[in-house]
Amino acid sequence: IVVFAGPDVGGASISPQPNFYGNAVVIEHTQSINGQPVYTLYGHMSFVAVARGQVVHSGDEVGKVGGTGVALGGTHLHFEVRVGYNDYVSTRNPE
Repeated sequence: IVVFAGPDVGGASISPQPNFYGNAVVIEHTQSINGQPVYTLYGHMSFVAVARGQVVHSGDEVGKVGGTGVALGGTHLHFEVRVGYNDYVSTRNPE
């Protein structure tokens, strides 16, 4: 389920500072780790193709790669896995 979709501005608590990820999408997955929810974040997108509350499945397009926010070095997709909470300090190495 999409829990965040749009620009990372104002009171959005998904990042350490406003407009850090630019246009972003956060998905809460049905899988958990040790009973804790798992989220994935996709940042610096040029376009967001989903809305909060939308159910998405593997293979669905959630947006387009871009260079918004603090995307230094050009266009790319920032990917994060978060465990427990949907906040910056809950980010984990996906490996």
